[in-house]
Amino acid sequence: MGRIKPESQDIEFRLRERERFLRTLIANLPGVVFRCRTDENFTKEFVSDGCFDLTGYRAEEIVGAKASTNWKELMHPEDRERVFDELRRLIESGQPVEAEQFQISYRLIARNQQLKHVRDRFRFVHDSLLKTGALEGFITDITDQTLADERVRESENRYKLLAENMRDLVCLLDLEGKYLYVSPSSETLLGYTPDELVATIKNILSRVSRTHTRVALAANANSAKPVFLLNDRALPNNVNPDNLTEAEERIARLVAESLSNKEIAARLDVSIRTVESHVSHILSKKGFSNRVEIARYIVDQTAA
Repeated sequence: MGRIKPESQDIEFRLRERERFLRTLIANLPGVVFRCRTDENFTKEFVSDGCFDLTGYRAEEIVGAKASTNWKELMHPEDRERVFDELRRLIESGQPVEAEQFQISYRLIARNQQLKHVRDRFRFVHDSLLKTGALEGFITDITDQTLADERVRESENRYKLLAENMRDLVCLLDLEGKYLYVSPSSETLLGYTPDELVATIKNILSRVSRTHTRVALAANANSAKPVFLLNDRALPNNVNPDNLTEAEERIARLVAESLSNKEIAARLDVSIRTVESHVSHILSKKGFSNRVEIARYIVDQTAA
């Protein structure tokens, strides 16, 4: 017998190491790596060890046509037909290519009857005749994320139900004073639909800003006193909101000009978080509840 060449031994060793590395990697992934046929039941040809953590079934119980349990049986009955119809549609369309990834979300019933939500990401694999011969992919447990999303939706629906059926006016604003929600009761109480009310308020704020500018310019024209020049708009020196720091004073004036926190931050070259902090301090010091009151205060001080 001839001796095995060192080069051949090195190639075989590297191949074994590569296979060992891939097995270790797959075995430690937090999910299920799989390969399945494109037959009627999409029979699994391979599933990684993560199958046990997800379903409670070992790989040998699921792999192969004679397996004691197939993946189709683990699917929730209400999702089963939808998933298989979508897989067949993709195959029959002739569009799947190995480079394109698809995903389907559905529910599984584990061995202990626990309901699991999963996301199945996969690609189609073709044979030498370019026919779709298998699917290869990765299944992830998204139960916690799905349940958290459901709780958020339920909470939002309860809030919406309460807000839409109470007689008081309910408004939700962000830190920049933008309206995120106005309850339908606005039409009964004020004669405006929610959209009309928001548009009306924006119009009022715009008019306040223009009035503020006109008053400031008029005061500047009639006074010999030095003025503050801020954002190319002249403000009389007598505008000095008491109890506010110099930085808070500047930001209060910018708020009165209907600038958002983001716009103020860009204008003063500071972070948005810094602006938010100053606006919060202004509201607290002056006992105001929103930015409109800050604007009204500056306008009153300017006109005084």
